[in-house]
Amino acid sequence: MRIFDISRPLGPSTVVWPGDVEVTLDRTMSRAAGEMVNTGVLRTSLHAATHMDAPRHLLDEGSSVEEVDLSRCMGPARVVDVGGAGSIGPGFLPDLSGVSRVLFKTDRSRTPIGGPHPSSFAALEPATAAALADGGVVLVGVDTPSIDPADSETLPAHEVLLGREVVVLENLWFGEVAAGDYELIALPLRLEGGDGSPVRAVLRELESEMSSRRTR
Repeated sequence: MRIFDISRPLGPSTVVWPGDVEVTLDRTMSRAAGEMVNTGVLRTSLHAATHMDAPRHLLDEGSSVEEVDLSRCMGPARVVDVGGAGSIGPGFLPDLSGVSRVLFKTDRSRTPIGGPHPSSFAALEPATAAALADGGVVLVGVDTPSIDPADSETLPAHEVLLGREVVVLENLWFGEVAAGDYELIALPLRLEGGDGSPVRAVLRELESEMSSRRTR
Protein backbone atom coordinates (compact mmCIF):
# COMPACT_ATOMS: atom_id res chain seq x y z
CA MET A 1 0.00 0.00 0.00
CA ARG A 2 1.37 3.40 -1.00
CA ILE A 3 2.10 6.07 1.59
CA PHE A 4 1.68 9.70 0.54
CA ASP A 5 3.51 12.43 2.43
CA ILE A 6 1.01 15.31 2.47
CA SER A 7 3.23 17.64 4.50
CA ARG A 8 4.90 20.79 3.26
CA PRO A 9 8.61 21.18 4.12
CA LEU A 10 9.49 23.13 7.26
CA GLY A 11 12.74 25.08 6.98
CA PRO A 12 14.34 28.37 5.92
CA SER A 13 12.54 28.20 2.55
CA THR A 14 9.10 27.85 4.18
CA VAL A 15 6.70 30.61 3.18
CA VAL A 16 4.94 31.85 6.34
CA TRP A 17 1.79 33.89 6.90
CA PRO A 18 2.63 37.57 6.24
CA GLY A 19 4.02 39.11 9.42
CA ASP A 20 4.61 35.77 11.15
CA VAL A 21 8.02 34.57 12.35
CA GLU A 22 10.32 33.36 9.59
CA VAL A 23 11.63 29.81 10.00
CA THR A 24 15.33 29.50 10.83
CA LEU A 25 17.45 26.39 11.36
CA ASP A 26 20.90 27.11 12.76
CA ARG A 27 23.82 24.80 13.49
CA THR A 28 24.95 24.90 17.13
CA MET A 29 27.52 22.08 16.96
CA SER A 30 29.31 20.67 13.93
CA ARG A 31 31.50 17.65 13.34
CA ALA A 32 33.21 19.59 10.55
CA ALA A 33 34.30 22.06 13.23
CA GLY A 34 35.77 19.23 15.33
CA GLU A 35 32.82 18.79 17.66
CA MET A 36 31.43 15.39 18.58
CA VAL A 37 28.00 15.67 16.88
CA ASN A 38 25.96 17.75 14.47
CA THR A 39 23.09 19.50 16.23
CA GLY A 40 20.94 22.53 15.54
CA VAL A 41 18.23 24.83 16.82
CA LEU A 42 14.91 25.50 15.10
CA ARG A 43 12.94 28.74 15.45
CA THR A 44 9.48 28.68 13.98
CA SER A 45 5.90 29.79 14.36
CA LEU A 46 3.65 26.97 15.51
CA HIS A 47 1.57 27.67 12.40
CA ALA A 48 4.23 27.40 9.70
CA ALA A 49 4.11 24.80 6.91
CA THR A 50 1.76 21.87 7.59
CA HIS A 51 0.36 22.31 11.07
CA MET A 52 -2.50 21.72 13.47
CA ASP A 53 -4.63 24.45 15.01
CA ALA A 54 -5.56 23.55 18.57
CA PRO A 55 -8.72 25.10 20.07
CA ARG A 56 -6.46 27.42 22.09
CA HIS A 57 -5.44 29.09 18.82
CA LEU A 58 -8.72 30.99 19.01
CA LEU A 59 -10.17 30.23 22.43
CA ASP A 60 -8.19 31.22 25.54
CA GLU A 61 -9.75 28.40 27.55
CA GLY A 62 -9.66 25.87 24.70
CA SER A 63 -7.61 22.70 24.65
CA SER A 64 -3.91 23.11 23.96
CA VAL A 65 -1.99 20.82 21.64
CA GLU A 66 -0.98 18.22 24.22
CA GLU A 67 -4.62 17.93 25.31
CA VAL A 68 -5.96 17.10 21.84
CA ASP A 69 -7.43 13.60 21.58
CA LEU A 70 -4.90 11.83 19.35
CA SER A 71 -7.49 9.31 18.19
CA ARG A 72 -8.93 12.17 16.13
CA CYS A 73 -5.62 12.56 14.32
CA MET A 74 -5.47 9.06 12.86
CA GLY A 75 -7.93 6.86 11.05
CA PRO A 76 -10.06 6.78 7.91
CA ALA A 77 -10.20 10.07 6.00
CA ARG A 78 -11.85 11.21 2.79
CA VAL A 79 -10.09 13.52 0.34
CA VAL A 80 -12.56 15.77 -1.48
CA ASP A 81 -11.33 17.59 -4.61
CA VAL A 82 -13.09 20.96 -4.99
CA GLY A 83 -11.24 21.86 -8.19
CA GLY A 84 -10.93 25.58 -8.84
CA ALA A 85 -13.77 26.64 -6.55
CA GLY A 86 -13.39 30.09 -5.02
CA SER A 87 -14.81 28.85 -1.71
CA ILE A 88 -15.74 25.51 -0.18
CA GLY A 89 -19.51 25.52 0.15
CA PRO A 90 -21.81 22.84 1.57
CA GLY A 91 -22.36 21.49 -1.95
CA PHE A 92 -18.88 19.95 -1.84
CA LEU A 93 -19.59 17.92 1.28
CA PRO A 94 -19.64 14.16 0.85
CA ASP A 95 -22.22 11.93 2.50
CA LEU A 96 -20.96 12.19 6.07
CA SER A 97 -22.40 8.89 7.26
CA GLY A 98 -19.40 6.89 8.36
CA VAL A 99 -16.98 9.73 7.52
CA SER A 100 -15.21 11.32 10.48
CA ARG A 101 -12.23 13.06 8.81
CA VAL A 102 -12.52 15.23 5.70
CA LEU A 103 -9.62 16.74 3.75
CA PHE A 104 -10.20 19.32 1.01
CA LYS A 105 -7.97 19.46 -2.06
CA THR A 106 -8.00 22.76 -3.95
CA ASP A 107 -6.10 24.24 -6.89
CA ARG A 108 -3.26 25.04 -4.49
CA SER A 109 -2.14 21.41 -4.68
CA ARG A 110 -1.89 21.80 -8.46
CA THR A 111 0.79 24.50 -8.16
CA PRO A 112 4.46 24.09 -7.10
CA ILE A 113 4.90 23.21 -3.46
CA GLY A 114 6.91 26.38 -2.75
CA GLY A 115 6.23 29.83 -4.08
CA PRO A 116 4.88 33.02 -2.52
CA HIS A 117 2.12 33.15 0.05
CA PRO A 118 -1.20 33.20 -1.82
CA SER A 119 -3.12 36.45 -1.56
CA SER A 120 -6.40 34.54 -1.86
CA PHE A 121 -7.47 30.91 -1.68
CA ALA A 122 -10.54 28.71 -1.29
CA ALA A 123 -11.75 28.73 2.32
CA LEU A 124 -14.56 27.00 4.18
CA GLU A 125 -17.87 28.80 4.17
CA PRO A 126 -19.33 29.04 7.69
CA ALA A 127 -22.25 26.81 6.68
CA THR A 128 -19.77 24.14 5.55
CA ALA A 129 -17.93 24.27 8.87
CA ALA A 130 -21.24 23.98 10.75
CA ALA A 131 -22.37 21.02 8.63
CA LEU A 132 -19.06 19.22 9.22
CA ALA A 133 -19.28 19.71 12.99
CA ASP A 134 -22.96 18.77 13.08
CA GLY A 135 -22.20 15.67 11.00
CA GLY A 136 -19.81 14.30 13.62
CA VAL A 137 -16.57 15.04 11.75
CA VAL A 138 -13.64 15.13 14.20
CA LEU A 139 -10.91 16.44 11.86
CA VAL A 140 -10.93 18.84 8.90
CA GLY A 141 -7.92 19.56 6.72
CA VAL A 142 -7.15 21.96 3.87
CA ASP A 143 -4.19 22.49 1.54
CA THR A 144 -4.46 26.27 2.00
CA PRO A 145 -2.88 28.46 4.70
CA SER A 146 -6.19 28.80 6.57
CA ILE A 147 -9.69 27.39 6.70
CA ASP A 148 -10.93 31.00 6.69
CA PRO A 149 -10.39 33.58 3.90
CA ALA A 150 -7.08 35.46 3.84
CA ASP A 151 -8.79 38.75 4.71
CA SER A 152 -11.15 37.41 7.38
CA GLU A 153 -11.20 39.37 10.63
CA THR A 154 -13.68 37.16 12.50
CA LEU A 155 -12.51 33.63 11.54
CA PRO A 156 -16.00 32.05 11.55
CA ALA A 157 -14.87 28.61 10.36
CA HIS A 158 -12.23 28.47 13.07
CA GLU A 159 -14.79 29.57 15.65
CA VAL A 160 -17.22 26.81 14.65
CA LEU A 161 -14.73 23.96 14.37
CA LEU A 162 -12.36 24.77 17.22
CA GLY A 163 -15.33 25.59 19.44
CA ARG A 164 -16.54 22.04 18.85
CA GLU A 165 -13.07 20.51 19.47
CA VAL A 166 -12.72 19.56 15.79
CA VAL A 167 -9.05 19.14 14.85
CA VAL A 168 -7.96 21.55 12.10
CA LEU A 169 -5.05 20.84 9.74
CA GLU A 170 -3.79 23.56 7.40
CA ASN A 171 -1.21 23.80 4.62
CA LEU A 172 -1.50 20.17 3.57
CA TRP A 173 -0.18 19.02 0.18
CA PHE A 174 -2.19 16.76 -2.15
CA GLY A 175 -0.05 17.03 -5.26
CA GLU A 176 0.09 13.25 -5.76
CA VAL A 177 -3.19 12.38 -4.07
CA ALA A 178 -6.48 11.74 -5.87
CA ALA A 179 -9.89 12.16 -4.30
CA GLY A 180 -10.96 9.11 -2.34
CA ASP A 181 -10.65 7.30 0.98
CA TYR A 182 -7.37 6.79 2.83
CA GLU A 183 -5.95 6.23 6.28
CA LEU A 184 -4.64 9.46 7.80
CA ILE A 185 -1.89 9.83 10.39
CA ALA A 186 -1.20 13.45 11.44
CA LEU A 187 0.28 13.75 14.92
CA PRO A 188 1.30 17.04 16.56
CA LEU A 189 4.26 17.57 18.84
CA ARG A 190 3.51 17.24 22.54
CA LEU A 191 3.87 20.97 23.20
CA GLU A 192 2.70 22.01 26.65
CA GLY A 193 0.26 24.89 26.29
CA GLY A 194 0.76 25.04 22.53
CA ASP A 195 -1.92 26.75 20.40
CA GLY A 196 -0.69 24.83 17.36
CA SER A 197 2.01 22.47 16.20
CA PRO A 198 3.92 21.40 13.12
CA VAL A 199 2.59 18.06 11.84
CA ARG A 200 4.07 15.33 9.65
CA ALA A 201 0.91 14.19 7.89
CA VAL A 202 0.70 11.08 5.75
CA LEU A 203 -2.04 9.20 3.93
CA ARG A 204 -1.91 5.45 3.44
CA GLU A 205 -3.77 3.96 0.52
CA LEU A 206 -6.50 1.53 1.53
CA GLU A 207 -6.56 -1.92 -0.02
CA SER A 208 -10.17 -1.42 -1.12
CA GLU A 209 -9.26 1.81 -2.91
CA MET A 210 -6.28 0.14 -4.60
CA SER A 211 -8.53 -2.60 -5.94
CA SER A 212 -11.10 -0.05 -7.12
CA ARG A 213 -8.49 1.98 -9.03
CA ARG A 214 -7.14 -1.16 -10.73
CA THR A 215 -10.55 -1.91 -12.18
CA ARG A 216 -11.32 1.62 -13.41
